[in-house]
Order: sequence, then structure tokens, then C-alpha cells
Amino acid sequence: MTTRRASAPTLGLPFLHAITLDGAASTGVAVGDTDSGQSNPKILVNETILTPNSPWLDPAAVNNAPGYVLTTADSLREVTWIGGVEFWAVGTRGLIYRSHPTLGPANTWTQVVPTGETTTTLPDFSIESVSFSGTDDGVFVGQRLVGTSLFGKAYHYHKTGPSTHTWTPIDILNEPNLWLLSDVAVSGSTAYAVGVRKLTTPTTTYEEGVVLKATLTGVSFGAFETKDVFAECTVGEALGEVPVLSEVEVDPDGVIWLGGECGRLWRCIDGGTTWTSTPIKSQTDAHVQGMSFPAADTGFIAGHRSSRTGNCIVRVTP
Repeated sequence: MTTRRASAPTLGLPFLHAITLDGAASTGVAVGDTDSGQSNPKILVNETILTPNSPWLDPAAVNNAPGYVLTTADSLREVTWIGGVEFWAVGTRGLIYRSHPTLGPANTWTQVVPTGETTTTLPDFSIESVSFSGTDDGVFVGQRLVGTSLFGKAYHYHKTGPSTHTWTPIDILNEPNLWLLSDVAVSGSTAYAVGVRKLTTPTTTYEEGVVLKATLTGVSFGAFETKDVFAECTVGEALGEVPVLSEVEVDPDGVIWLGGECGRLWRCIDGGTTWTSTPIKSQTDAHVQGMSFPAADTGFIAGHRSSRTGNCIVRVTP
């Protein structure tokens, strides 16, 4: 049985953008916008999810990096569980937070400034997504200001001890017009990312979605290579509210799923080489805002389109 629990109707609270559970589905973390008047982006933790009506609470402490001044425009966009009681959250202006690896997410979160970055350089990088291979290798993707232009960027974070780590750009081959990487999913030693090209002709500007693949060998990721390209949606109203491709997930059988504008889905069963030639019907034209495949034969799509009334959650059975 599923129980719906609505929160009290309080105005002015920050938006939540992402949620994740640990492997036992007993601890959850949700993240979102910075609360008005607060110095930390919103993090909510529930370590007793299996107990009915258990509360979601702020962690006991959030430690910001010295010299990093947050504003109410700052937002955490994604959170992931990497093992044990350790969670990582990422967001705008280079925000990276890590929960305490032994005390757990309800206790302490610490802002991470990777080696080679500073509190001055990192805000140029809006981090949209993070995914880990094990506990030591993470891939961070998003959009970075380089000079006066925005480009899709990816970085490999490798941890060799409590305080020893490297932060290395992952090359992206043959994509000079890639202006955003919107999501990443790491499965084993392979990372799949989705992004958007912005292209211009003498008469128009348009976008294409791309799916890219990179492989971890030893302690280094090879370059991201584009595996397929997808046209932007042109049907209906309120186009452009999400990227052409907004989500990538890998189900327990290794099937790769993509979601994006207008409720369109694609899948690949051979490791990123051959994708469905036409979109799979998700039974909604709402833009895909979130996607999860807890089992090989069951997926869930969270969608929203401002020209429609309300949100939707759709179950996908391959």
C-alpha cells in the first residue's frame, strides 16, 4: 500500500529538486534551493523512512568553505548515495556537498572545493548532475562559463583517502557546440551523459540532444564520445522548459534509458551503440523532469509542462 502524505501549506519555502535513498531504502536525502535568510542550500534528511510518519529534518551542521558566500539564488540540483552513509549533493555556482562518511547525513555536511579549484573559479561551473562508480570515482557534469561563452563540461573526481583527491576534466570529442550536459549516470566503469548542442544556420537557431559515453580505465576516464543525436521536440506548447534530453538512467539489466522534451523516451540494450530509432511512448506529453528504473521491467517518469494542468507520474513497463 502507498500512502500519500501532504506537507502543511506554508508559503515561501524553498523548492526541492532531487531526492535519493540508500541501498536499503531506510535513509533518504532531498535537496533544493537556499532558504530565504539562511546561509545553506536546503538539505533534508530522514534516517527512519521505514517508520510511518517519520520527519524530514535539517542536518545538525552544514560546513561551508571559507570565503564562499551563498545567496538565495543558489540551488542544489542533484543528490546521490555512494555507499554506507555517504551522500553527495551538487548544484549551481559549483556547489558540492558531502555528508560525513561515518556519522551520516543527519549529522554533518561539508562543502567540497576540489583540488585545482577555488571559491573564485568554481562558481563558473553550474553542476547539473553527479554519479559515482563505487565510493572513489565520481563524474560531475553541467555547464561552465569559459571566457564569455557557456560550454557543457564534465569532470572526474578521484578519491584515494579522506583528504587526497584529484579533479580532472574529461575531454568531450568533436562537440564544439555542446553548451550543456544535463545529466550523467555511471554504471560499473562506464559513464553515460546527455547534453545539448546549440546550432545556428543563416535563418534559424536550433538545438539537438546528444548522448555520450566514457569509460573508466584504472583511475582515469577516457574522453566522452557522442553515440547518437536526437532532434528537439516541435509539438505543442511550452517547448524548451527542459533540455532536449534531460535524464539518463541505467536499469538493473544494463538497459540505458533517455528522457526529455514532450515525454519522449529512448532506450539502448547494447551498451550505448544502438538506440531506438523512434521515441517510446510514455503515455504523456509532459516534459521529463525525473526518471527512475528500480527494476528491469518497471520505470517511473515524473513530468511537468506549464501549458498543462498539474504534474504527472507515469509508470513505464518495457
